[in-house]
Formats: sequence, C-alpha cells, structure tokens
Amino acid sequence: MSNIKSGFLIKKSVVILLLGWLATMPSIGVAKDKLWSDLTSEQQALLLNVKDQWPELSPELREKLVTQAEKFKHMTPAEQAVLRERFNRWQNLSPERKAQLRALSRISSAACGRKSQTETAC
Repeated sequence: MSNIKSGFLIKKSVVILLLGWLATMPSIGVAKDKLWSDLTSEQQALLLNVKDQWPELSPELREKLVTQAEKFKHMTPAEQAVLRERFNRWQNLSPERKAQLRALSRISSAACGRKSQTETAC
C-alpha cells in the first residue's frame, strides 16, 4: 500500500475512532462554535474526513473533535497504536453492542459522579 493511501486510511480511522469514542463522553462547555475556517491547517488535515459534516455537528462535538485531534497529535506512536487497536475492536462490534457499551458508560459515569471520561474510575 502506498504511503499516501496508508496515511489517508490512518487519518480516516482516527476520525472515525474519535467520533465513536466521543459519542460515549458527556458534553463539555464550549467557549464558542468553531467554524471549519477557524481550524488550523494541521487540524483541518487531521479532521478532513468530517469536513462535509462539520456544519451539522454540534458545537460540543466539534470542540471534542478538535481537542482529541490535538491529543492524538501529541501521542507517542505506541499510544497511537493502542488507540487504533481500540478503534478496530470498536468497529467490529455490532450496533447493538455499541449501544450497550454507551449505556454502560453513561451509567458508570453517573454512578461515580464523574463529569468526564478522563477522570479516574470510582
């Protein structure tokens, strides 16, 4: 596979992974609604696969995508590999199992009184 095609598939996988992962996270406050033109060229390159959907995404989801894209950019190759592996496992789950896991995540977060998925478990 060519490097260009491989790079594209990795970026696409990352965006899809982020969308799936973010769907399980509680909303966070957003200072402002980011327009596509507000993103840096590096952010736009990483999030290119959602460019067409960007106007329809909620401001909260846009902010989460930007935040997670920034975090991904600063991960080590090993951390990025772990994230890709989790994405691959997520992609192979049935829609029903994904819905179950999202519900469990919401219940767990509420039971622990967590405001964020990044906080430690109770």
